[in-house]
Formats: sequence, structure tokens, C-alpha cells
Amino acid sequence: EESALRTERDQASHLAAWTVFCPELQDGEPRDGVFVKNSSPSAVYNVVIESNDREGGRRAPLKMSIAPPGDFLIRSNRTYHWAFPISPAEVGSAIRPITKQVDWQVTSVSFTDAQGTHWRREGALLSRVNDQP
Repeated sequence: EESALRTERDQASHLAAWTVFCPELQDGEPRDGVFVKNSSPSAVYNVVIESNDREGGRRAPLKMSIAPPGDFLIRSNRTYHWAFPISPAEVGSAIRPITKQVDWQVTSVSFTDAQGTHWRREGALLSRVNDQP
């Protein structure tokens, strides 16, 4: 039974998100955002990322209908809350994870894996969610 649970959780355990800051960007847009890493070989769906800003205030949820395998940077946007996901290579400068400010962080990530199972991650805790989005 434990082996079956590990297999079920395998894809879900490969999705992570954290807050970042890009100090060298000078294009007039906000330099903060969220980094999304899907290291599984399959896409995940209905992704909702909850996070706080640098002052600890709740941000508008970041919603993605699909997160393909790979790494993505989604910068803050003054008009639409969040910009389109881009490859980190497109940034051309440092992307620094926020690791020391406990208020400025991703608070939860919910998504549906390729098998149709709905998951929620809060910090290190990954839980299966019974009700579908």
C-alpha cells in the first residue's frame, strides 16, 4: 500500500513554486515574481499558486491552466497581476529565490496531475484533495 501511495504521489512531488526577485531587470516592470518548476515528464493542470508580497500581503492568485514540464518565471504585473510565463533564459539576468523572508513566499500550490488527481502543497506538506476544482 505504501508503494502504491508513493507511485501516486510521484508526479505531484515534482511540482514546486517559490517567490523570486530579479534585481538586475530595469524594464520598468516589477522585478519580483514566482518561479515554477515542473520536473516531471508530464504536464499538470489547473494550477493555482497563492503567495504573499514582500510586505506579507496576500497577492492575487496566479492561475495557469497548464504547467508543462520545465522551469518558468512569472513576473508580477501592475495591470494584470501576473505576466505570461517565460523561460528563465529569457530573463538574461540573475533570478534570486527569496529564502530568508518568511512573509514573502508562496503559501500554497494546488493542481491536478496527469492522472486526474487533485493535489495541494503547503510548504513541505503535499496532500491529496478529494474534491476536484
